[in-house]
Amino acid sequence: MRHLFLSALLLAGLAIQAQDDCLLEAEISTTTALWGSEISWTLSTLDGTTVASGGNYGNDDSDVTTACLEDSCYVLEMLDTFGDGWNGAEITISYPALGLMYGPFTLETGDYAALSVGLGDCSDNDWTGG
Repeated sequence: MRHLFLSALLLAGLAIQAQDDCLLEAEISTTTALWGSEISWTLSTLDGTTVASGGNYGNDDSDVTTACLEDSCYVLEMLDTFGDGWNGAEITISYPALGLMYGPFTLETGDYAALSVGLGDCSDNDWTGG
């Protein structure tokens, strides 16, 4: 029983340490208007590792997802299952500790767009798709 208690205590300590290791927490805010169930998004590292994603929204919905992001560039992919754009939905990425916000971004038309975002020099990549 004592070993079980010590193991639980160690795991709790590791979880707290993992939360404290996040130097740059970002808030990814999504708001929808019409057809919120059609939209989704993914934020990935440049090598394709997904760090955050969202979707399955309602109409006139809002959501905030937090992610621990490094000082780097990320790819924001915006998708629309019907193919007519996000119909008034928007997404922003902010770093509250730094007072920075990127966006709002939207998908005006089409079913896909990608944008490079982040704290590094991310100007090399612009919109694709649409």
